[in-house]
Amino acid sequence: MNQGEVYGEVAPPYRRGKSVELAAAEDVTGSVDAGSDVERQVTTEEELPSSISAGQELGEVELFVDGQSVGRSALVAKEGYEEASLWDKA
Repeated sequence: MNQGEVYGEVAPPYRRGKSVELAAAEDVTGSVDAGSDVERQVTTEEELPSSISAGQELGEVELFVDGQSVGRSALVAKEGYEEASLWDKA
């Protein structure tokens, strides 16, 4: 996995049609060959904060090679968002 690469996205509260991309905060490497089974498992916070800043941690991505965990990285927001207005919440 590469730092800055997008591995997921989340929808900010009360913001229909909008999403924030989540990128790996750091590189994760593992030994693989042509027959290796490489898998990524992404987990995100179930309840998002009402506002966030770019770079805020909102989840994690874990890298598995042939079923063995070889590392993990925090997932951070590529951009922030402000708290939804009363109009957005209505």
